[in-house]
Parts: sequence; C-alpha cells; structure tokens
Amino acid sequence: MRSQTRILISVSILSLAAGAAFASPPGVSGKPDPQMQAVLDQLQALGGKPIETLSAEEARKQPTPADAVKALLKKQGKSAAAEPVGNVANRSIPGAAGQIPIRVYTPK
Repeated sequence: MRSQTRILISVSILSLAAGAAFASPPGVSGKPDPQMQAVLDQLQALGGKPIETLSAEEARKQPTPADAVKALLKKQGKSAAAEPVGNVANRSIPGAAGQIPIRVYTPK
C-alpha cells in the first residue's frame, strides 16, 4: 500500500506541475484528493518562496513535495525512512513517440 501511495503522490505531483498542459479526463475533478491536498498544505507550511522570484541556486534550496510528504509522515508518527529495495527491473512502455524506458522498484 505504501508503494502505491508513493506512486499516486508522484503522479499527482507531476499532474500539478504540468498545470494546464494536460486537461483532466472526463469525470475527473481538477481538485486534488484529500491526501494530495494534505501534501500541498504541508508544502505551503514549509514556507517556500515563489520560484519565479528566485535564482537557480535559491530555487534548489526550496522545500520539495518530497519534503512535505516526509513532514506529514513524521506528524503521523510514521517512518520517513526509505524502504529497502528488493528488486529493480528496467522495462519500457509504449508512448506516443515510441518506447519510454522505465525503472520499477519493488520493496524488499
């Protein structure tokens, strides 16, 4: 379940980062689900500054969505330590412009 949550969080973060580049599929709301909203709220609480106001060096020091997830896990009394990896598989999936290489990490 934790791995699925991490994947969903990653996909949600990528969707938010893409902004208007992708339209929501029919029947899907543009609002984040409660778990993603908690991550976004925590990210805001970490006090990052608007990226467009920063130099590249300053932007690299800003809190990230991963920092927000770790902070939420700690608040919930859960470990934010990385899970041991049991297997790594390099694969590819079909994409509009050809095969897309992916790496699948399976927990130990």
